[in-house]
Amino acid sequence: MTLCEQIYMLLFRCIIVLCLTASESTFASCETINDTWQRILEIESTLASEESVGDETFVLDNRLNKFQELFSMCIENVYSPTVMLTWSDEEIHTFFMVLNHINFYAPTDASLLLFSKFVSEISEDNSNHKNYRKQLEQKLWKGWQFDELQNYKLISGESSTYIIPEIKSKKKNQQKGHKYLRVTNPKLLYEDYIDLSSGNFLVVVGSTLCSPSKRFTSWYEKRAEELQSSEFSVVWLTKQFEESRFSNVYSFNKEHTHIEYNFVQAVEDWPFITYWGTPTIYFLSDGKLVAQIVGWPAEGRENQVFEKINEYFAIEMSD
Repeated sequence: MTLCEQIYMLLFRCIIVLCLTASESTFASCETINDTWQRILEIESTLASEESVGDETFVLDNRLNKFQELFSMCIENVYSPTVMLTWSDEEIHTFFMVLNHINFYAPTDASLLLFSKFVSEISEDNSNHKNYRKQLEQKLWKGWQFDELQNYKLISGESSTYIIPEIKSKKKNQQKGHKYLRVTNPKLLYEDYIDLSSGNFLVVVGSTLCSPSKRFTSWYEKRAEELQSSEFSVVWLTKQFEESRFSNVYSFNKEHTHIEYNFVQAVEDWPFITYWGTPTIYFLSDGKLVAQIVGWPAEGRENQVFEKINEYFAIEMSD
């Protein structure tokens, strides 16, 4: 094959790849609400992918980007309150499910605002109105949209009983590293930062509510003194979900001597975390992600944890 032919074949392959990529991201089939809902289900059913780096395998969840792209292309600039007035109750409910899923997996200021406007437009005569309102309030809590939450209560004419926590921010010159919020008490959160660029760290993404996370924390408590005496630090992270979550995490931290969960306000503050399923354990050495363990079955994964600590942190751990 001549050089020209080789160049031609290379260009041809590039064009094919570009076409395939474009076809995946155009979301051509979103003319109707039902089309968009079907696309939601397709994305939701997408299993997390795996990526091999050296001897390690990392779980990646690409649904966040797909949901955000779907929102911007098929929802944000397509649907309006005027259009909603023409819908049947069934279509209204389908659109509610679309917004509810978008704001569960990939909430943004824009998607939460649209969800709030949508619910405020729904007549109280609608049999699902109460459920819509409950789900909206939960998603506003999850998305840290406290001002919007208060505004919604005022617009709906309801008296606000929410205990909105105060967030104490760090000074600009102290904002270095990855941001998290410490739970001082259910009404007060302190913004803090941790620099992971030097040293060894376990970063645990967990939940005080899910069974696998509870199994992991139970195991950790039993081995805590040994683990905390080693030459690495453990960072505990959890995500916001609803109003009671602040009290729940605060109580959990008080009851567990060696564990202190901190809230993540924005996933963008932790770019190396590719999967937020709980529990997921990330191993970092001098700022580099070197290993990941996903899940904690009934039999545990102690051997895997110790093997990775031995290998990447050069610290001898025994069963």
